[in-house]
Amino acid sequence: MELCQLVSELTLAESEFDRAARKLALVREQLNKNSPINCFPDEILAEIFEQCLPDKITFTVQEHNLMTMGSYRVTPLLFAGICRRWRSVATSTPRLWRDVEIYVSIKRYESQISVLEDWLRYSGDLSLTILINICTKEDLRYWAGHSPCEIARVLAKHSERWETAYLAIPLASFSDIPAVPFPRLTSLTLQTCSFFNADTSKMLGMADQITFLELLSTQANLFDLPKGRIQRLKVKFISAQECYDLVRRNPDVVDCYFEGPYLYPSFSYPQVVRLEKLEKLYIAQYHQECVGVFFDSITVPAIRRFEFGARANEVPFRQMISMFRRSHCKIQTLVLEHIDMDDTDLMSILQAVPTLTEFRLVIMGVDTGRTTTNRLLHMMTPQHPALEGQACLLPNLERLNFEAPYIYEEDAMVDFIVSRWRKNIVTGEDPHCAQLKYATVINNGSQAENDLALRVQSCAEEGMKVDFRRFTYPPNYFVD
Repeated sequence: MELCQLVSELTLAESEFDRAARKLALVREQLNKNSPINCFPDEILAEIFEQCLPDKITFTVQEHNLMTMGSYRVTPLLFAGICRRWRSVATSTPRLWRDVEIYVSIKRYESQISVLEDWLRYSGDLSLTILINICTKEDLRYWAGHSPCEIARVLAKHSERWETAYLAIPLASFSDIPAVPFPRLTSLTLQTCSFFNADTSKMLGMADQITFLELLSTQANLFDLPKGRIQRLKVKFISAQECYDLVRRNPDVVDCYFEGPYLYPSFSYPQVVRLEKLEKLYIAQYHQECVGVFFDSITVPAIRRFEFGARANEVPFRQMISMFRRSHCKIQTLVLEHIDMDDTDLMSILQAVPTLTEFRLVIMGVDTGRTTTNRLLHMMTPQHPALEGQACLLPNLERLNFEAPYIYEEDAMVDFIVSRWRKNIVTGEDPHCAQLKYATVINNGSQAENDLALRVQSCAEEGMKVDFRRFTYPPNYFVD
């Protein structure tokens, strides 16, 4: 009898608890209805939700670092968990769910699949931005052998709505997925170091609308990419042969960024590719890697901006000059960073680009007098005796960024800057020399007081934009 009585009391207590819980929920709902924000119509509430969400997500190095640490962004799931009305408004507003962001987790993998399916359903028929990465707080080696294939399958079911995709998961995740259409996909970033058991040759065969392709440590030959559509190309740490193949298949490319391309030995390019629409080309060359053969394989008649970063001892300046002259291009901006070459070689490059209006020279470390010399400055100074009556280098120069150790004389730099600004002096004898309007000079100072800024102060007072400052690097990084 005593046990039966306890069971009866327990049942009664649970019933009273349920009634109290329902009453509490009802009271809370009434309070929510009377709160100021719930006086707004659903359309206004949805707009408030949208304004609380982050701007359209993009993939950068900083973004990737944030992703791998597990970011804490505001997502529409937050609003859906507040109350019944907010959940109804959030889940019935597709534009709140068009950005899909996932950090694949071992512990939450099963629940992530369920949430992803709901998320995609809530997004309706809108175009999607998809960002998927591995949470590095966990063991990355696990995913090398256990690819998140189920998440890839769920996403592939909505391939016709992909617009922008950032995929940083093992490529084997997509191996079992047949070729699917990507009619809206225009921008794709792939970053993965795991190619184990990856068969993705047909993955992008129907993605014929891609105009921006970014491959970060991802081999291009793993994919059968459509030809001719790509306009912006950014790749890091793939072979120069793959870079060549990408531009050959997409001759209408406008913007190319190649960082750290490497060469296989004894390889020659089958033909010279003419890139009629290429306007911007950036190449960063690392130690013991040379892209000179790549320069020999392309012609760039429309190029307007060329950037070269040489973190190596050799700069393929001959091939660079040959590319400029062969292309008959009218390049306007030239950026040379971390170079190490004789001033004669640098002047040969500058002679090949007389149309240049902007020049940036950055030399990190100790220059022993090979590159940034007085002679270089004299050859850029109109009517200098060293020219022997010839035209100066870079006659159309309007912007200069000169970031190099202080091994030239102040007089040479002052004469160059002043001669390019004082058009009332220059015009009479050299009417074809443009006016230098912006000059930034950064050096490591000298044993004497660095008074460059004081000596060109009159130019600044007349309207020239000048900026002289010292390096912010440790003192022992440079020598005087």
